[in-house]
Amino acid sequence: MFTSLTWTEYYNVVSEVVVRLVEDAGANIDRWIELLKRVSDLTPGDRQVVLTALKQRIEADGFDDGGRVKIWEELRAQIAQHREFATAKWALSQEELAKIDEICVALQPSAPLQRHVWLFQSWRPPLPDRVPRSDHPAYDSALDECRKEAVAEIDSSGGLDALYQLAREATEAWWVGIAIADATGDKYRDQLLPLLGVESATQADLSGGYVARQFRQAGWQWIDSLIDGTAATNATQRGTLLLKTSDHPRSWQRADQLGEDVAQEFWKRFQPVGLGHDFPHAVYVAERLMGAGRNAAALFLIELYMKRDDADVGRLLELAASALETLLITEDPEIGSLRQYGFRQLFDLFYDHREALGWERIARLEWAYLPALGFQARPKMLNDLLARDETFFVTVVSAICWPASAKERPAASAEQTSRATNAYTLLSEWSVLPGTQADGSIDSAALQEWVLRASNALREADRLTIGLQQIGQVLAKAPADGDGTWPCTSVRDLLEAQCNKQLEKGFYIGTYNKRGVVSRSLDGGGIQERVLAAKYRTDASVCADQWPRTAAVLRALADDYDREGRREDGSAERFLGGLDE
Repeated sequence: MFTSLTWTEYYNVVSEVVVRLVEDAGANIDRWIELLKRVSDLTPGDRQVVLTALKQRIEADGFDDGGRVKIWEELRAQIAQHREFATAKWALSQEELAKIDEICVALQPSAPLQRHVWLFQSWRPPLPDRVPRSDHPAYDSALDECRKEAVAEIDSSGGLDALYQLAREATEAWWVGIAIADATGDKYRDQLLPLLGVESATQADLSGGYVARQFRQAGWQWIDSLIDGTAATNATQRGTLLLKTSDHPRSWQRADQLGEDVAQEFWKRFQPVGLGHDFPHAVYVAERLMGAGRNAAALFLIELYMKRDDADVGRLLELAASALETLLITEDPEIGSLRQYGFRQLFDLFYDHREALGWERIARLEWAYLPALGFQARPKMLNDLLARDETFFVTVVSAICWPASAKERPAASAEQTSRATNAYTLLSEWSVLPGTQADGSIDSAALQEWVLRASNALREADRLTIGLQQIGQVLAKAPADGDGTWPCTSVRDLLEAQCNKQLEKGFYIGTYNKRGVVSRSLDGGGIQERVLAAKYRTDASVCADQWPRTAAVLRALADDYDREGRREDGSAERFLGGLDE
């Protein structure tokens, strides 16, 4: 039997564990960091054990410089967090924090860069003895001031090289650039401007943040002085300089004034994000992005602003369709920015404006971007395209079936697999027969001509057998005649004219499969199957004299349902007799 543990015994065990953890930590920095992360969870006595041992090891010079900095960073972060949330139940008291702060002060790095880099390694770091992060305006102002003071001190000790190092160690070099502008003004202007548009992301962000802040403080007069002078001399620098103002449309108007090369650099780097929900220039920007060969970026922008109340939807959709078509024949490194949800949103809008764009254009885009529309995509225009264009039908069949004569079948790529999955779904859901008229009737001559053309194309593609079976399956979705006879006369005429076993096999499969999922009681027997068998046998008798091949398929269906009915009868009898568990 287990006996209950008293709280005194529990805390004694914890205290012994703490002692052993301190001993095991030794000079191992990682172990000390893990231990210090939990120090606020300990009782005051156990916490004092940890802090005393840490203090003794520091005084004995038991850590190298790198280790001292890591421990200082951990303690500083903990102190800032507990002081920011001083009223929380889990927060340590000021007395307890003072003990930790004493050690933290002893470990504080002497180098300004090491002492201040933490301000640039988090978007909103907690500020000790400053305003809380919940007070956004006051906090933002305080953070800017802290960063400005930090950069000023780092600049005084190490100059521009130290600031470059700060940018490399920062999470976002942009923040460093802003602080340099605040602390030094134009002091390093001529060194930072040449970094605009360079390949190094750190350097580009550093100079970008600097320019954006300087523009915010000095305005267009400062920008124009750089362009008119010698500070920004080439097209890349000028285009990027204007871009960092984020003052649109004046920025791109100025770029156009400076020449085509500057405008090209401007639009090559323009980012379609952060423009604001009320940005009124979506059409213009999309056109310019496409003109710069950035069709994916244009699509991303269109998705963002398409559903605004004042959006020029017709023009934006035309641009989106053109961009999608261009992406099929050109490479665009930004294509990865587009997501499945965005594609589906665009196509939903295409459907709503199909009269303006044209259903066939939308259908061909649906097929080209089926993988992008995702698993179980439901393209709305492809049904009609399949029924009108036999060449497209053969393309879809070819996506899921190898040529009949193919001896080797190499492994399919992920894109091929995705396209094949969507093609199979498309064919499975295809319900519009070739030759379908506006009133739902089937034009017999148009249907037969389509099948003849499709058969020839399938033969050339070496996929005749499977293609005819697919055609047969869509024939099974034909309507009945006005007198209730099924299938309609156009389909019966086609089956008789073709005399093709594969077409009839597909018709049989399609008819059988369209029944769907079946449910019945355990003692229900084969009633459902006998009803179906009677129906198909009646249809066969109507067709027998004039359409014998159609009648043969219907009789085969009736016979199979009779067999299934007898099987279900037997299953019900065994259940009622207690023979089935």
